[in-house]
Amino acid sequence: MMKQETIEFSLRPATIDDIEFTFQLRVKTMKSFFKNTLGWNDTEKREKAANELNHAQIVMVDKKDIGVIKIVPRINELHLHQMQILPEFQKKGFGINPA
Repeated sequence: MMKQETIEFSLRPATIDDIEFTFQLRVKTMKSFFKNTLGWNDTEKREKAANELNHAQIVMVDKKDIGVIKIVPRINELHLHQMQILPEFQKKGFGINPA
């Protein structure tokens, strides 16, 4: 099995200023899927990008925003609400345990 490339990343809390980034990230990563299945509405998806922002972390590489992860605490569980990475950073090991 080939060893996965390791990229150093950091997380920072999302702010209201990140809504446009999270919306554009959703456009780049999800629009083609939704457009061909459930449909796509920019206004609705922009609202969805802002949803649960207080539980969002922005994924960064070299001070560049490359993704978002939202983990929402629920009673007796954690809910992975959203995880998206820019296409050019996908398949680089962000969603897996390299061990």
